[in-house]
Amino acid sequence: KTTSASLKAAISRNKWLAPSRIFLYIIVGFILAAVFVRIPQNVSAEFEIVPNTDNIYYAPYDGIIAKCFQKDGDTINVGMPILAFDTDERKFNLAAALTEYQRVSAQLEITQREAISDVAKRAQVKLLELQKNKCAVEINRNNYFLNQSEIKSTNPGKLSIGEASKLEGKAVRSGEKLFEVIATDNLVALVQLDERNSSVLNANPAVTLYLYTKPEVAISGEITLVSPKPVLNERKQYCYEIKTRLKNVNTELICGMRGIARITGEKVSLGYY
Repeated sequence: KTTSASLKAAISRNKWLAPSRIFLYIIVGFILAAVFVRIPQNVSAEFEIVPNTDNIYYAPYDGIIAKCFQKDGDTINVGMPILAFDTDERKFNLAAALTEYQRVSAQLEITQREAISDVAKRAQVKLLELQKNKCAVEINRNNYFLNQSEIKSTNPGKLSIGEASKLEGKAVRSGEKLFEVIATDNLVALVQLDERNSSVLNANPAVTLYLYTKPEVAISGEITLVSPKPVLNERKQYCYEIKTRLKNVNTELICGMRGIARITGEKVSLGYY
């Protein structure tokens, strides 16, 4: 009887340790771990060192660029002229408008005196007043164009204008980008986070940056701004743009440097991760 009981116990143990049972235990353990074990999210994204603010200058009106005073990469100070529009046509129109304004003003003055005794002249007075106002508008319009004809920098930094020689003589449209002054004293990291990893932003994520030029040096970051929706980047991927303020920087940064950002978010279940 003792031998029979021992044999049954051994068979029972072998049954619980059968390969099919062991595989089932592993599956159950994995499911439980996926539900109850929580780990921090950890994703990677590329970043680029950029100015904190964009100092982009656009054409104030349609015209032709006559002269570029600076070249790409020059150090720019506030008030420094960058380029100028061709103003020959504007000056000609202004001179014509001033001449016409003086002629109409003189004729209006004579007609007003005549209208005192001649009622029929009063309608002509109204017409001349309208012509005078029209000339005044044309004078103000051309003065505005002339005052805006020279584009000066309102920010210090490095000039990004491309080939300045190709701009001279080029016709530009109102609102067209002309150049950019890149500030060198307030740089941030612009992280492009794939929209599929956006859940890492739900809490207050920690950001660590590694430059390609110095991958052994970790730079701490603090998120200051996240784009309200993903944008299409140059690689045709929808990404959230994240501005990150740099802390404990022990290396000289240059606008345009790139690297990898490690973003650590709140803890999630192993199965979700």
